[in-house]
Amino acid sequence: MMIQGSKFIQLLVYLIIGLQCVEFSLMSSAIRCLDSEHVALLKFEEGFGSGTDYFSSWKAEEDCCKWSGVGCDNVTGHVTKLELHSRDPFNILPANISSSLLNLPYLRHLDLSQNKFNYIPIPDFIGSLHHIEYLNLSNANFHGTIPSNLGNLSHLKSLDLSGNRNSLRAENLNWVYGLSFLKVLDLSGVDLSNAEDWLESINMLSSLVELRLFYCMLHKLPQYVYHVNFTSLKILDLSDNNFNSKIPDWLFKIGHSVVYLNLSRCQLQGRIPDAFGNMTSLTYLDLSENRLIGPIPLTLGLFQKESQLNKPSPLRVLYLFNNKLNGSLEQSLAQLCQLVALNVAGNNLEGNITEAHLKIFSRLRVLDLSANQLGLNVSSSWNPPFQLETIGLGSCLLGPKFPQWLRSQNNYSYISISNAGIADVVPDWFWNLSSRIKYMDLSLNELRGYVPDFSSQLQLSLLDLGDNYFCSPLPRFSVSLRTLVLATNSFFGPISHLCETLSVNNSMRYFDLSSNKLSGEIPDCWKYGQSLVVLNLANNHLSGQILNSIGHLINLIALRLQMNSLSGEVTLSLKNCAALRVLNLANNMFLDVPTELFENFGSCFK
Repeated sequence: MMIQGSKFIQLLVYLIIGLQCVEFSLMSSAIRCLDSEHVALLKFEEGFGSGTDYFSSWKAEEDCCKWSGVGCDNVTGHVTKLELHSRDPFNILPANISSSLLNLPYLRHLDLSQNKFNYIPIPDFIGSLHHIEYLNLSNANFHGTIPSNLGNLSHLKSLDLSGNRNSLRAENLNWVYGLSFLKVLDLSGVDLSNAEDWLESINMLSSLVELRLFYCMLHKLPQYVYHVNFTSLKILDLSDNNFNSKIPDWLFKIGHSVVYLNLSRCQLQGRIPDAFGNMTSLTYLDLSENRLIGPIPLTLGLFQKESQLNKPSPLRVLYLFNNKLNGSLEQSLAQLCQLVALNVAGNNLEGNITEAHLKIFSRLRVLDLSANQLGLNVSSSWNPPFQLETIGLGSCLLGPKFPQWLRSQNNYSYISISNAGIADVVPDWFWNLSSRIKYMDLSLNELRGYVPDFSSQLQLSLLDLGDNYFCSPLPRFSVSLRTLVLATNSFFGPISHLCETLSVNNSMRYFDLSSNKLSGEIPDCWKYGQSLVVLNLANNHLSGQILNSIGHLINLIALRLQMNSLSGEVTLSLKNCAALRVLNLANNMFLDVPTELFENFGSCFK
């Protein structure tokens, strides 16, 4: 059958294109690492020494483009990428990085993060890697002054020098002027205490999307900027600096783009500006642990632009804890229906939070209202629309009945309902709600009832049931427990099974069983408690002798055994307990307490 002319030409074109694709594929598969770059990488490896995990695949006789952590251009074979972040946190590397990297003229991506370079300076030659677009030297134990010639890397889009433990410093940031394509700059942990012009320098980077200057020893936060240039910024972290000033006005000139803002622990003062309502893209806001005063502005949930009116705030995370905020909390909640995390603990906020205020928070996972002047007024049949992972309601008025709505929460790892005015029996269902529990604080209430076995709660690290009316045998505890407070209750019986926890878990740090009705002898398992800082068994009915194994508690700061029925001779030696500051053995039945036990300890000891 004859093929028409037009169809024949079309088939011929397809055949030619197909042959070209096959030829290109064969060419690509034949592309190998260039010899000069192969040699450069081998010299670079020599500088690291043997035993580094990612060099195990670097075989001299093989194509270097197949080596682990090496990326090559598929067409030219040039090495363009070195992804050599360490997977071994204990591998200390020799004090040199080979300048053979300069023989990789098309290198665009260099990651040496997480290596341990034994506090060497950042090599000057890195400023001559002119094609570099991505440079990550974070958490690598570099030391000294950041070389200013990094400003020569005019193609750089991402620079990360964070996590070098304040051993890196920069006298100024003038060198960033040349980084006109920079999108990500992370200098967290770099000492910038002398960089008075830091904001002026950063303001030159119009392409900047992410800026992180966490813990940089900055002490000057300019309040005014005539013209803000870095208006593409989405992520800004200035936390853990000592600005001691108000929240600056220039911040809101970039507010339309900012998604993440962290100004926590910056010694900020004054009120939270209403202008936060102009930050229409903000999803994460952390102003915690400052000295901010006044009410939470309603504009956090109500946009000021007419085009945005009646649109709920996009905020997902709001951290305002440990400030000096006051006023009504419930008025600030209405437009924050997208919240996943709300933490306003440690302020002077007032109000009575009801079911109506909380019904809009279907996405909420973290709720911490602790240490305010708040009440939670909900019915016993209330079924919350959320499943909380963190429940922080310490010092909120929840009682007098035990909050029944907690029965619906079965996924939390943290719960604090201390000092909440609850005078009730703890229902059996509460103890079995969450298998993920790590932190439980029910202290300073009038709770009663039987306390169950906690040995199956394998993640539980803190349990505080102190200052209640629990009357129960001392329960068994999780081997992961680090802090145990059962003081001022009516727990009774022996304490010998504490050895089950101590013998497995050497990380127990705080142990307070004081003011109960515990009896029997003190068990002899303290050789396993070398992490203990506080041991308080005072005001019980314990008998027998003080065991010498207590002398193994080398990190102990306070030992309180007073007001028991301990007897016999005290042969305990505390010579290895160099940290001990409080020792009280009073009101027992000892035959003799040697005076040398208290020598050089001063008035803290009885």
